[in-house]
Amino acid sequence: MDIDQEYTKYIEEFEDLPTLDFIHQKVVAVVNDPTSSASDLNEIISKDPSLSSRILKLANSAYYGFPKSVTSLTQAVVILGFKTVKNLALSVMTYDKLFKNPRMGEKLKTLWFHAVNTAVVSEIVAETVGYPSKEDLFICGLLHDVGKNVLAMISPETVETILELSKKYRLPFYEVETKLEVPNHQNFGNVLCRKWNLPDVITLSVSFHHTPLEIGKNPNADVVYMVHVADVISNYIHPDQSWTGGLKIEEKAWNTLGLKPSAVRRIIKETKERMKNSKDFFEL
Repeated sequence: MDIDQEYTKYIEEFEDLPTLDFIHQKVVAVVNDPTSSASDLNEIISKDPSLSSRILKLANSAYYGFPKSVTSLTQAVVILGFKTVKNLALSVMTYDKLFKNPRMGEKLKTLWFHAVNTAVVSEIVAETVGYPSKEDLFICGLLHDVGKNVLAMISPETVETILELSKKYRLPFYEVETKLEVPNHQNFGNVLCRKWNLPDVITLSVSFHHTPLEIGKNPNADVVYMVHVADVISNYIHPDQSWTGGLKIEEKAWNTLGLKPSAVRRIIKETKERMKNSKDFFEL
């Protein structure tokens, strides 16, 4: 049995792993279809009042900073852009499916804060290097650690052990997973993304954010590099529950993106400013 089959077997045997309902499946289909339109998305989301209202809440948040109220999905697309609204739909969907597990308690708040923080850093890194689709970076950064949620659902005791050893031996979460030879969150995230049929750019960011050089030659390599850089910076700004002092940016990823040391200070400063306007992401 290869490692991909092994992780798939773990997940298939876990009955409580969230699956996408009909509306969410349709949202993902629109996201994946390059010929889809704003009206396609509007037609689907309008059938779910809760999803629709929360997307509008985020569209009206201080994070986007528009002076006038956004009152419809059609207007949100005009003001924010189709890609941003699609990603807001994915954000709400993911929050509902992975960040409402009562068994995880306060850990969910920490994971969600790190997710949003990394999304913001990813977007700023994209702006810094001149990447044309910064919206892609926001959603990739937001979802990069979803494998931790899956691992916590399947084996909460494993997560507790990893966190304990991480702090005791001052090792990052991913390194403890590797040393213990337990299923790691990158691989769990990969299987979940494919199970949900999420876009390749998201799946790759989830699967390689700790090991970006393993992606090899891939048209989405730069996105993975940016999420990798953003994850390290995000943990520096606001460490998660594990020890993060040992996280390092891969030199090749850094150099390929053309980043300079002075950029880090600006990225950190800008992230802290934008996070002040992101409170609506924590009130979904």
